[in-house]
Amino acid sequence: MYWIQWVAPVVAIVVIVFGAILLWLGRKQYARQQQKIASFELLTKRMVKSHDSMYKQFTEVHAANHSMAKRVAELENIVEQTANRQNEIVTQDPDSKLYTRAVKMVELGADIEEVMSECELPRAEAELLYTLHGKPLSRRP
Repeated sequence: MYWIQWVAPVVAIVVIVFGAILLWLGRKQYARQQQKIASFELLTKRMVKSHDSMYKQFTEVHAANHSMAKRVAELENIVEQTANRQNEIVTQDPDSKLYTRAVKMVELGADIEEVMSECELPRAEAELLYTLHGKPLSRRP
C-alpha cells in the first residue's frame, strides 16, 4: 500500500497537467473562434454598407427611369398631336389637295394639259411635277 501514496500524487499531477493543457487548448480555440467571429462581423458590416450603397444607386436609377418614361410619354403625345395637326393642315389646304391630286394624275399617266386644266396649275409647275416623279412629259397628240 505504500505505492498508493506515490501514485495518488502522480495521478493528481498528471490530471492537473492534462487539465491545464486542455484549458490552454480550449482558450486557444476560443481565441480563434473569436477572431473568426470578428472577421465575419467585419465582412457583414462591409456587405451591409455595399448593399445600402447599391440600393441607393438602384433607387436613383429607378427614379431617373421613371422620369425618362414620363418624358418619353409626353414626347409621344406631342408627336401624335403634331401628326394630327399636320394631317388637319394638309386636308384643310386647298392648294395641297390640288397638288396631291396632280401627283396622282401624273402617276396614273395623265398628260400635262389635263393636269394643268384639272388642277389649275401653270405649265411650269406641271412640268416640275413630271420631272420630280420621273415621268416623261406627255402631251395630247
